[in-house]
Amino acid sequence: MRELDKHREHDWYYSAPSLQGEEDALHLYLYYSKAGTSYFTGKSHPAGYYVSVRPVLLTEYGEQYAVFDDRGRRYLLEEAPRFNRRKLEALHGTALDTVASYVHEIACVEVPA
Repeated sequence: MRELDKHREHDWYYSAPSLQGEEDALHLYLYYSKAGTSYFTGKSHPAGYYVSVRPVLLTEYGEQYAVFDDRGRRYLLEEAPRFNRRKLEALHGTALDTVASYVHEIACVEVPA
């Protein structure tokens, strides 16, 4: 897997030509989310740092993705009552390690260390 671009500090795009469908890359991003309830699922989620991965198609205009694609995932890395920038930066390595097995499962590619 090759890192394509880094649009924001905590976003990664990886080339993944073996994805099923028209998507050609994976978008991984690390972020903080406040606690709350999802209006879509009705489930509550704790406040904390999350890493998300979803298949995307990169075009000259940006990225395209299916909203209800069941291959996208979100993982809780660590619960936290409030945002801390240093903590977010410290979780970069953990984020990639957390999604490595899932990325390998859906795209048959390795996440670089």
